[in-house]
Amino acid sequence: MGSGHNLPNITYALSVLSCFQANPGPAHWKAMLHLLAYLKGTVSYKITYHCQSSLDLIGFVNADYAGDIDTQ
Repeated sequence: MGSGHNLPNITYALSVLSCFQANPGPAHWKAMLHLLAYLKGTVSYKITYHCQSSLDLIGFVNADYAGDIDTQ
């Protein structure tokens, strides 16, 4: 089972937490511990690609960075 679909969520969580690194509160510490526990629990997950005759990778992004006032 792969967890590659969670990478953007992990990146976002880490990005938000990094905004408070100069003055973290208890909620930030708890959130960081939660993120670290998640990473520890998924360390063995991976994405494996099997090539048959040809492999065409196509990626899609559904992002609206300007729509969120906190992250625009």
